Amino acid sequence: MIKNKLSASSRFLTMSLTLFLLSNCGNLKKEDEVIVYDFPSASNTQYYCDQSRQMIVSLGVNAEAANVRYDGNIWRLERVSPDQNAYTDGTRTLLIDGDGIYALETGGIPFLTGCTTERHFY
Repeated sequence: MIKNKLSASSRFLTMSLTLFLLSNCGNLKKEDEVIVYDFPSASNTQYYCDQSRQMIVSLGVNAEAANVRYDGNIWRLERVSPDQNAYTDGTRTLLIDGDGIYALETGGIPFLTGCTTERHFY
């Protein structure tokens, strides 16, 4: 589990921004939509996955592509769409949920699951 280590002022700012965006949702038009992505990773972040496997992901905020290194291979995966947290090359897909949990699948079958920056000990 990723722990939230925001300071009180950061939490207040985040809450204020969220309330502002939510209060203006009814006033937004299609062309005014604001999409905000908050990816927890940065360049060359080590992820520890289930079954004691590891991968390295290079991915920035609002990135159009992700580089994934696993088992001596490097794959460049393009973002599926602006409103999805998924990247693919047509064979492999990197999936990201809101908690920063990553999974890598090939042909629709997950082979790296439960990947986080926290080391698993089992």
